[in-house]
Amino acid sequence: MKERLNQFSREGRMVLIDSRDCRKIASIIFQNHFASTIRLNFFAMKYFAALLVIFCQVALLNAQNWTTGAQWIYFQDEYMPTPESKYRIFTKEKDTLIQGLSCSKIVEKYAKVLNNNLTIHSTDVHFLRQEGQKVFYVIPTPFEVFPLYDFDKTAGDTLLSFCIYPGELTLSRIDSVTTSAEGSQTLKVQWVSPIGFGSCSLAGAVYERIGSNAYLFARPGFVDPPPGGGLSCFSDSLLIFPVNATCNLTVNSTEPMTVESLKIFPNPTSDRIFFENDNVEQVRIFNFQGKLLKTQNDGASVSLKEFTEGVYVLEFRTSNKVFLKKAIKTGSVE
Repeated sequence: MKERLNQFSREGRMVLIDSRDCRKIASIIFQNHFASTIRLNFFAMKYFAALLVIFCQVALLNAQNWTTGAQWIYFQDEYMPTPESKYRIFTKEKDTLIQGLSCSKIVEKYAKVLNNNLTIHSTDVHFLRQEGQKVFYVIPTPFEVFPLYDFDKTAGDTLLSFCIYPGELTLSRIDSVTTSAEGSQTLKVQWVSPIGFGSCSLAGAVYERIGSNAYLFARPGFVDPPPGGGLSCFSDSLLIFPVNATCNLTVNSTEPMTVESLKIFPNPTSDRIFFENDNVEQVRIFNFQGKLLKTQNDGASVSLKEFTEGVYVLEFRTSNKVFLKKAIKTGSVE
């Protein structure tokens, strides 16, 4: 532990800690550092060490922690139209220890829905560690820890994020930071764009306590289509996003179920985007830096004609869901 603290001091970088590390840090401070420099008396030093332990534990409790049963449901993009709808469903199964670090075991299931019947086609397991406003991807064997999200960062900062396929880091820029009110909670939203042309990219909106609006991890560019496509909903015992969503797909059965979806066309477009969902109550258009450009509260289409060429994020809200779609505005048709 002393070496980890020295490393932190020398390199100015973050060191992963848990509640047991808090006690070790307090012990080190108690035995060495302050006693030799400030000459606090024994009882004052014990009081300070106890306060440090409490502070560390409270800080960890106020982290990005998901409760057991937390669920993310992402739409899966399609290269060509198919009869079935496809989803990436992540569920927090339990908390577990890996090399002494508290981690969440997240089970990912690739699901297809056809004729209102759900079938699971593949399953994968991930381990994530939450620490303050940071989230890490943990590989148990060989033991490695990689950054995934960092909600302490602000506009203009760069963000390293782990891409599980092919297992490397991707670099993004935080273009802007906004907020999203969801019930009694206000979530920080980072709007990010990739830097350079790597094999993976993290782009669009990244929500505090949830993650990316496209896929839980950075998306590989060499897969067509890449995993994910748009966040349908997130829920745990502390947060439901969007606030009135019923994020309760039963992924271990084939019982009949109704799944709401939304498709947009044409895309790219030089003028209007049409959408197939009669329940849409509001459409908002953002640029890729997260700036709100337009709000529309009715209709079956929305116009991009007044905007310059580029990529825009369209947010469609129903009474209980939020759909985020990427739209490309082209020049006028000759």
